[in-house]
Amino acid sequence: MRVYIAHPAFNEDQREFNKHFINSLGKKLCKLKGPQQVKIIDPFDYSPIIEENDEEKMALSKEVKRVCLNLLNSCKLLLAVVDGDDTGTAFEAGYAHKMDLPIILVSKGSCRSANSMLLGSAYAMFDNILDEQQISKLAYLIGTISGM
Repeated sequence: MRVYIAHPAFNEDQREFNKHFINSLGKKLCKLKGPQQVKIIDPFDYSPIIEENDEEKMALSKEVKRVCLNLLNSCKLLLAVVDGDDTGTAFEAGYAHKMDLPIILVSKGSCRSANSMLLGSAYAMFDNILDEQQISKLAYLIGTISGM
């Protein structure tokens, strides 16, 4: 099963958080035994960060959207990092909702600060996601959804 992670990555703090979160989640998922592997899809592995350069953003925005939506179309679950009020994450969550994919909200603080439409679309929410117990619970839920 492929899991898409929608998240902001436009400053060093966000990139460090995402790297730590994705690595920690990957390790927890590897510990789960089951017939189906879980592959984490980070769209920033496939698409450049262009938000800081207006010319580049205008030139590449349609390609970035195409790449990200193609990746999302190949996934069975969306994890949305709701910290940072990222409109791209909200867009991806709306698209996933239309696809009827489960949407799991995660936050390094509290998911309650997310937009009410994101909250209303959530299959599950995990606060303090870097906490060992929270990330274990998230990995278990992903394993359950994937049939592990």
